[in-house]
Amino acid sequence: MTDQEVENIIHTFMHQTIPYTAEEPTFESIRKVHNLLNRNAMGQLRGAYGNRLGLLGLTSTADAYRTLDGKDFVTPTPPTPPLLPPLASAHQVQEASRQYDEGMKRYSQYLLTAQALKKQLLSAFDNRYFQSMYDQATEYEDQTVLELLQRLYTNYGQVDNTVPTTKNKDIHADFDPTISSFDPGEVASMSSTPMACILDSLSIPSMASDAEFSFQNYQDELSNGANIGDDQ
Repeated sequence: MTDQEVENIIHTFMHQTIPYTAEEPTFESIRKVHNLLNRNAMGQLRGAYGNRLGLLGLTSTADAYRTLDGKDFVTPTPPTPPLLPPLASAHQVQEASRQYDEGMKRYSQYLLTAQALKKQLLSAFDNRYFQSMYDQATEYEDQTVLELLQRLYTNYGQVDNTVPTTKNKDIHADFDPTISSFDPGEVASMSSTPMACILDSLSIPSMASDAEFSFQNYQDELSNGANIGDDQ
């Protein structure tokens, strides 16, 4: 995959630009970026592979995704080249080729989305905050966006216990399906699914009072439908 292909995917994201934070990451700044990445991931390949929440599995743990979608995230795999009988008709050959090409296109989109999300995360904070995961030979090639997020939460996502956490009444006020990569019809049709809970009753639960904030804490919030639509 090329840099241009990754950029082309970014141009399809709901949030094509992730604001740069010059200061040392905090729980709130990491969470804000994470929420934007969640929404970008959700807008890709929705419904493909049986994943109603798109590629949210790239930015959330297996447990969090399962809680939201009601089933496991299906990790896309490359399609198997078609095996045709010796006397296959021209139509059969053409149809098998078409299905294979479509499968490869979806799989390529999955790989490019993973790279695009990682690129956005790496551009949101200074390189020194990712230094411990950098390899001179492969750079960040062997790290997933989820692993990079987890490292940020572990190293910098500490809760400030002096500031009480409150519910944000306007947590999803700026979510407008008509100007996003979500199809309004699809959103409306999911009124009885976990997605409806995400969009209609978002809130921020309070954090533990004396423990360092960990990645699992954020994933617990995500499982409760608290963060997908919050980029404030």
